[in-house]
Amino acid sequence: MAVIGKDPIPTGFDAINTGGCNFQEPIASIRLELWQCDPRPWDGCTTGTNYASQVVVIPVREPQDILPFPLVDFPVPLVDAGLPEGLYHRQVTALTPDGRATRVRGMESVHLVHDPTSLHANFLRNQGRWLRLGVDDYTYTGVWLCACPPEFRAEVQVIVLGGRIASVVPTDPAIGDIPEPERYLVENVFDLLQDAIARNADRISVDYHERAGYPETLLITYDLITDEGTIGTALRDLTPLLR
Repeated sequence: MAVIGKDPIPTGFDAINTGGCNFQEPIASIRLELWQCDPRPWDGCTTGTNYASQVVVIPVREPQDILPFPLVDFPVPLVDAGLPEGLYHRQVTALTPDGRATRVRGMESVHLVHDPTSLHANFLRNQGRWLRLGVDDYTYTGVWLCACPPEFRAEVQVIVLGGRIASVVPTDPAIGDIPEPERYLVENVFDLLQDAIARNADRISVDYHERAGYPETLLITYDLITDEGTIGTALRDLTPLLR
């Protein structure tokens, strides 16, 4: 995550890993690119209209064949203050003195925000933690909080395999089939929260798992005056599965 207009363009591989790159010949400059769309294929960006981007080239004072990432000792410019918030794909390219280009691999996408303490920024920070874990197989006990039929808000045991719902079984045998089981995917819980933030719901209360980042408890009220549109989730004992 980076703060728009205040932080340098991120040049580390991700929020955790740093490293160096060895090149076959000296590098004279580095091209840094932020794309709000995915630049693969390139014409998806160059012919589109609903995207933002920033492209800069920074010089290497003395051409060298080993460069550290992040580029802490280089004049990396700030993230353009005019960019909107959102997820940006990054491309980092090393250029030789005669202009030949070598792509630096392993750069993750980055979220750009205006206020790092905002509800949205906290959402992005925790969503990034969850995505970085790459957990596709897991189980947990969950419940949906809403003014809805019992089978919709029953406590359930959820099993996810390969990033898809494998089973959603109520803990109460008197409850029948659980409707809309896909809502129990952690990714879809994140989507529910993101939609509430985008729609500026009157109340959003969320507690994230400290390490894994997923929402452990979530309560959303879209209209506090009428108390209508209140919905939430509670997840506990989420456990990755080994296959």
